[in-house]
Amino acid sequence: HFMVDKKLDDFTKEWFPDIESTTTILTKTRKGCMQPPHTDKSRNYSIYIPIYPHMYDYSPMIFYYDNELQYIDNLDPGAMYLVNHKIMHSAFNFTDYDRFNLQITLKEENALRFI
Repeated sequence: HFMVDKKLDDFTKEWFPDIESTTTILTKTRKGCMQPPHTDKSRNYSIYIPIYPHMYDYSPMIFYYDNELQYIDNLDPGAMYLVNHKIMHSAFNFTDYDRFNLQITLKEENALRFI
């Protein structure tokens, strides 16, 4: 599930004025649910911010890259990550909590300056 709202885009422009973004979405993975491995077709990069729950209760996003698993978790609350959505990824939420994150979609030329 995800929410797209102009208020989220306004938030992004206010808090990240140096970042040219296209869309900001709030995503929710319900407890006991999953997003199977996939690549995104409509975007390449985003800034990914885990929101809730914190620490070990946050089910990580898993990336399948170069025959290794890479994880984005919430062990460092407030951290932001540059994500390449063309790399196979998934989320399995087998915790007792719904999982929330904010994703700020970037134009490719803007994402490259973070690499």
